[in-house]
Amino acid sequence: MRKNRVWAEIDLRALDHNFDFIKKSAKGVRIDALLKANAYGHGLEIVARRLNGRVDFFSVAAVEEAIQAIENAGVTKPILVLGPKFMEWEIRESIKYDLRITLCFLEQARMIEEFIKPGEKLHVHIEVDTGMTRTGVDIEEFPKLLEFVENSPKFSLEGIYTHYATADDEPGLAKEQLERFKKEVLPFVKYKNYIIHTANSAAIFNVGHKAIFDMVRPGIAMFGLPPSPSMNLPDLKPVLSLKSRIIQVREIGPGRGIGYGFRFKSTTPMKIAVLAVGYGDGYPRALYRDGEVLIRGKRARIVGVISMDLTTVDVTNIPDVKPGDVATLIGKDGTEEITATELAGLIGTINYEITTGLLPRVERIPVE
Repeated sequence: MRKNRVWAEIDLRALDHNFDFIKKSAKGVRIDALLKANAYGHGLEIVARRLNGRVDFFSVAAVEEAIQAIENAGVTKPILVLGPKFMEWEIRESIKYDLRITLCFLEQARMIEEFIKPGEKLHVHIEVDTGMTRTGVDIEEFPKLLEFVENSPKFSLEGIYTHYATADDEPGLAKEQLERFKKEVLPFVKYKNYIIHTANSAAIFNVGHKAIFDMVRPGIAMFGLPPSPSMNLPDLKPVLSLKSRIIQVREIGPGRGIGYGFRFKSTTPMKIAVLAVGYGDGYPRALYRDGEVLIRGKRARIVGVISMDLTTVDVTNIPDVKPGDVATLIGKDGTEEITATELAGLIGTINYEITTGLLPRVERIPVE
């Protein structure tokens, strides 16, 4: 019996399957696998070790994540740090670990250049804002930034990219961004050997082959989850299953309040089970309204407010339930399945937040 009170199983074969499917869908171009936010909650080191021999790049959000991937997971592939960085320690560490830094505006490039010593070179990618209105150089200012970087002896420009704002649910608007990129960015780099990459998970499937270019950047799809509920991707296999154990089973009569605030009161005799998981593990408290878990292949509804460390469920109609039994909060049990996308829909959020919200005390365990 596994000793953990709550754990996440990371299905490595499902990860392999999704990678192969994405590679095929992207026409075999280079793959830049996203490791940010602890690999979308799936365990940065587990995912990095599994994919290091297969991907062409990794991407992270922070320099610290890149260092973790190199030192703890043995990553040998290039790592792109997304988002603008401009602190001296970030640049010094990026040079030390041979990271790729994203440039988003001219002032950032000038600031960074001051931190690079003579004879050193920093690998960089330029992000162009084609309509996301977040990070990235304004498309009208791109030529100035490009000229500065190309003429600086301290920068080695490796790639140019953009990011789509609506590829998951409004691909028509994403295609407008793509057209801007093609018309207002690509002419400046024609015949230059830069890696052009624009497609995230949603764009790979929703925007089409014209968004593929030289490399794609899959994130959520790599973990078997659709970028939005409206996207039907049945070929993907969820990688993460979240499980806990029953620690107590109780028979209660009618009129009993359960949990903080007595948000639930029994109206009939019930059998309830207490699970060793709560919002202190990243299991969303808001699920107490409509959430369910799987026990012995059947659905058991959550009753009472989810506590920091405990969750109570109704097992009246599930026979032979006992302490030590496994409860599946995300994943399959028999013919039933609860997905991160289902949980997200119940509380008005997205599956990204469900998986990235799992906290460090939930051990990630790789399984074949």
